[in-house]
Amino acid sequence: NRCSAVAFLKKKFPVQIVLPAVFYFIYMAVYDVDIVESLLSVNKSGYWFTFALFEYFVLYIAIQWLTKKLNIKEKRHDIFLLLCAAVTVAFPYTEHLIALLDDGSGFSIGAFSSDLFAATGIDHMKHFLFFALGVITRKHFGEFERLLDKGWPVISTALFFAAANIAVPDI
Repeated sequence: NRCSAVAFLKKKFPVQIVLPAVFYFIYMAVYDVDIVESLLSVNKSGYWFTFALFEYFVLYIAIQWLTKKLNIKEKRHDIFLLLCAAVTVAFPYTEHLIALLDDGSGFSIGAFSSDLFAATGIDHMKHFLFFALGVITRKHFGEFERLLDKGWPVISTALFFAAANIAVPDI
């Protein structure tokens, strides 16, 4: 429902954007941090997560809207969410592809895209997958608890994540 999505985002905006932005700007003033440099940084002086979380809420709502528009059945919502989340893992890596377009002229599209990706939070879209997994876990928490009562899912998941971190350490 569009009205409930807007109401939800209105409720989240002060908590995820306004208050952290106030403390973010206070931090920059107290520690004499360059505002432009900090806004164009991936880390945002440590405040990146609160801003990224709001972006994840917006993206999740957009995916929910898309599932309704595409008339995706309820049983397939989770699969569609995971597929969309898997695509977002690739977003930060497109910056490297854009950098290849640099032709050596005065304007550097690579530097511009790097600043744009950092300022907008695209660098952190790869973490949306974990947000999506959290949403699905919360939705099916009873089933998830029953699964955890068995020993093998915990061990196999731990081994999978250990192997994934060894194979691709910067994810």
